[in-house]
Amino acid sequence: MSGVKSRLSASDQPEALAARQREHRLRERIRPKLPVLPNADPWVVCDEGLDAIDRIRFLVHPQGQVLEELDLAAERLRRLAWGPEEDFPGPLGHAPTAPRPYGAVRGLRTGL
Repeated sequence: MSGVKSRLSASDQPEALAARQREHRLRERIRPKLPVLPNADPWVVCDEGLDAIDRIRFLVHPQGQVLEELDLAAERLRRLAWGPEEDFPGPLGHAPTAPRPYGAVRGLRTGL
């Protein structure tokens, strides 16, 4: 081999590789069995998820940790449906006039 050093591209760096692997694992974990329709309302999808959580809540009866976990899951669904902080309304009652189309949800920042 000549005196030329082999250089790794930025995408071959260990940090970049680890980030790609993390993203792949997350993508596989959150991939739904069936996607929603392109015109699906994220608030309706969230409401359906909350309904399912309520049905589970009824079945488990008052068991502290289970109910706490269900509350946490419900809050995360609400955050996902609502969108990022900049879209969050001020006082109650000052919500956007209409839900955003599903593709308009730009991200999720949970504090949980």
